[in-house]
Amino acid sequence: MLKLLKQVLRHTDYDKREVALTFDDGPHALYTEKILDILGEYDIKATFFLLGEHVRDYPDIAKRIVAEGHTVGNHTYSHPNLTTLTHEEIHDELTRTEQEIILATGIRPKLFRPPYGEFNELVLQVAGEMNYKTVYWSQDTNRSLDTKDWAGPIAEEILQHIKNNICSGGIVLMHDGGGDRTQTTIALAPIIEFLQNENFTLVPLH
Repeated sequence: MLKLLKQVLRHTDYDKREVALTFDDGPHALYTEKILDILGEYDIKATFFLLGEHVRDYPDIAKRIVAEGHTVGNHTYSHPNLTTLTHEEIHDELTRTEQEIILATGIRPKLFRPPYGEFNELVLQVAGEMNYKTVYWSQDTNRSLDTKDWAGPIAEEILQHIKNNICSGGIVLMHDGGGDRTQTTIALAPIIEFLQNENFTLVPLH
């Protein structure tokens, strides 16, 4: 398990003043489009971990994500806690999502993020067998770049959380689906401006 854990990406490069913005649970008909508009205004590339069932429903938005130069990753088909599933069920969740993303965008994703951030040895094993790089978000004993926007904080709180926890090589977790993401969209431009003013380069994951 320890060897597998070392393969989980939790940061980009600590030696570089860069930050990766990531968004889970899309695509969403309203919030993903707004987020893409804002990213486009600032010429920022981000990473979107997509749910297969949402790609099925909104293939044009998934296609737009890729067309505008962002990275897409696999976030399973239906957002289960993968630690409760069998090898076959985990494989099926990833495979179905992969197929939907390829159908919509022509791109086979290389990155995978487990729903709820929950994984065990079997989850990492299956992801590795399917040639996926498992991506988490930056956290240690002193800080976490999980903005917890899913819990309903207002935009100012989301921004303040990033100000308090940001670090070089940080991977920031936000959401563009799975609920009302109005506050996330409101917070995004101030987050980008703060990071740029602090001389961080915003990068997609690969």
